[in-house]
Amino acid sequence: MSFAEATALFRRGDYLAAIDAFSRVLAQQPGLREAVEYQKLAYYNQGVAYIAKDNYAEALKMFERLRRIQPDFKRLPHYIQTAREKLADQHYLAGIRQYKEKKLKEAIEEWDQALALNPKLENAKRSKERARGLLKSLQEIK
Repeated sequence: MSFAEATALFRRGDYLAAIDAFSRVLAQQPGLREAVEYQKLAYYNQGVAYIAKDNYAEALKMFERLRRIQPDFKRLPHYIQTAREKLADQHYLAGIRQYKEKKLKEAIEEWDQALALNPKLENAKRSKERARGLLKSLQEIK
């Protein structure tokens, strides 16, 4: 894969392919600064694209990879926080769905994931405690 081919993928907006292509270019030419810069932009742009599609888990992966390369990349902390909060909200709602289906252990797992991403989610904390209490009561009955 050449630098020109990798750049063409980037310009077409095929950021995932561009990330892979720039990785191959960098394997051949480790110090090629332009390839590193393009790859960082590809991670960033792909993460933003994932956020636009509500795919927060994948967005977070892209932003975390970028953070390993350049922690102070433009607006990166904002996007990481946004992706984490939105993903936490998705887990919270998934927990509610599990709870409504009387799947208490699964609901608690979803709320644990939500709280790992966003410890400030008070609704998830309350819901989790309610489900734990109910689960404990059900186990005592048996």
